[in-house]
Amino acid sequence: MISWNKLANQNMFLTEGDPMASTKIVLVGAGSAVFGVRLISDLVFTEGLRGSHLVLVDIDSERLDMVYRIGTKLIAEQDAKLRLSKCEDYREALSGADYVITTVARGGAGAWLNDVRIPQAYGYNYAVGDTMGPGGLFRALRTIPLVVDIAREMEEACPDALLINYSNPMTAICRAVNKYTSIRAIGLCHGLQNTVRRISPRLGLEPSEITAWASGINHFIWLTDIVHSVTGEDLYPKLVERAKKMPSEQPVAYDLLNTYGLFPSGGDDHIVEFIQYYTSHECGKGAAHNIDLNYVEKAVAHQKQELEELEKLASVPSLRATDAIQGTAESAAEIIDCLSNAKTGVFMVNVPNNGRIPNLPAEAVVEVPGITTPSGVMGVQVEALPLGIAGRITACIHEFELMVEAAVHGERRLALQALLINPFTRSRVDAERLLDELIKANEPYLEQFR
Repeated sequence: MISWNKLANQNMFLTEGDPMASTKIVLVGAGSAVFGVRLISDLVFTEGLRGSHLVLVDIDSERLDMVYRIGTKLIAEQDAKLRLSKCEDYREALSGADYVITTVARGGAGAWLNDVRIPQAYGYNYAVGDTMGPGGLFRALRTIPLVVDIAREMEEACPDALLINYSNPMTAICRAVNKYTSIRAIGLCHGLQNTVRRISPRLGLEPSEITAWASGINHFIWLTDIVHSVTGEDLYPKLVERAKKMPSEQPVAYDLLNTYGLFPSGGDDHIVEFIQYYTSHECGKGAAHNIDLNYVEKAVAHQKQELEELEKLASVPSLRATDAIQGTAESAAEIIDCLSNAKTGVFMVNVPNNGRIPNLPAEAVVEVPGITTPSGVMGVQVEALPLGIAGRITACIHEFELMVEAAVHGERRLALQALLINPFTRSRVDAERLLDELIKANEPYLEQFR
């Protein structure tokens, strides 16, 4: 078993080459919360990408300017050999790009709030609402056309570039790019890293002492192996015992561990998008499993606070950006470094299945460990998932496929089918009413339905 956690999280690579300069990276959606400044920070501290050119793109000129000013600070403070530029139209930025990163979310906070609030009136009780069900569907309908347009523009401006997508719903967006364009695309998410950080103190370990292997679909991956990175000890028995002794610590994930024998990665707030039982009336609309249905309201308030702090950072000369920017933009900079400089590293990636998970559809986008090679990012062959888990995921894959078709072709009938296949749906009449209300609420962002 390859220790992806050890390799990716600790910057340890199997092979190394000489750094190459002049890599062009385009970030579309640079003003999204704090991702833009974190990516710049990652690039600043990645030695192998010195000499690179990062182009920030966002339609919100004020947000774009804020991130650009903070980026300029970061580069100056570290004397980094990184060129930074900005523009509001991605078409102006793509020519000659080596990597294009998408973090777009059409409609912003207002649309996200509608994705959760409106369905709740029809009995769809979920917390995050960015992956499955009506929330995931309408985020897909808003976002897929934009990302596909970016990929189609890449076919002309930079056909050999790699598209790295962070936008949700990850699975549907990557599938749309793979199905309707010739652009190579991968999706990145921090789910497994966060899970390792979450469970490590429960097991009395540091995150670096845990090697985890997982597979599934984005926001619904399952840890097939958890071992001690040094001794090789199987840590699953300790996690199972922890779940029995402290079930309230993570009620949904622990209940699924007891049911299926594997631990699902991610927070319970995300997991319940895939399994309606935990937020049903029987479970007090999530109360019995500590699910906060006000998650989005709190997340939007937190984002607003973060943006206010970033604006202050951009505007006050005495504040050091290096000290203020915490965290990372996940693994994009590391992957770009590997691909640009002939290094091999292991990362969790969303890629076309093509047999990587044997008992899931070949055309589906799955999340598995991937290795950077001279030919690109290659997904690793893993074992088949248990039948109970594979059955749930297969239903999700069909729902995502309907999302893609509805988004690309603008067909209400297909959007309704996506909604009807979702396990939250209990009434055909309510599903149609909800669909029409959400189409009306999202009218400015659904050009394909006009």
